[in-house]
Amino acid sequence: SPAPSFQVTAWWDQHKPAYFKPKPRADGSLPPSWGELVRIHGPPFLVWWGTLWVLGAGGLFLGFEHHLFGADVDALTLARAWGVDKVVDLSGVPPSLGNMGVAIACNEVLEVVRFPLALLTVKPWTRWWYRVRGKTMPE
Repeated sequence: SPAPSFQVTAWWDQHKPAYFKPKPRADGSLPPSWGELVRIHGPPFLVWWGTLWVLGAGGLFLGFEHHLFGADVDALTLARAWGVDKVVDLSGVPPSLGNMGVAIACNEVLEVVRFPLALLTVKPWTRWWYRVRGKTMPE
């Protein structure tokens, strides 16, 4: 779908609810937007976010593989409970592959928590990145 036009964006800026509007700081300036934060933190953010993604997927996969979520809980049973077997034939799926697929799907659901967590915890990595490169970090 095409990007929203300038008129739609301008209308939204004038009519958005108060909870969408950032609160000004004590000096009157506005805090950076999500996009500005990602631009400031750049590569350290991508590496940190990717690391959190891999740790989440790996942890879920190992949990399913070693039955850490319960002796009778495995990924294919969950997939059947969620109705996936009505769309995809799960009878020939090896258990480890099913565990991997469900772990990745569950991991994507956790993105709602992971992205803000990554933004909130990336600052030390960004400071290190700028220090190694001999630059000062923008505020």
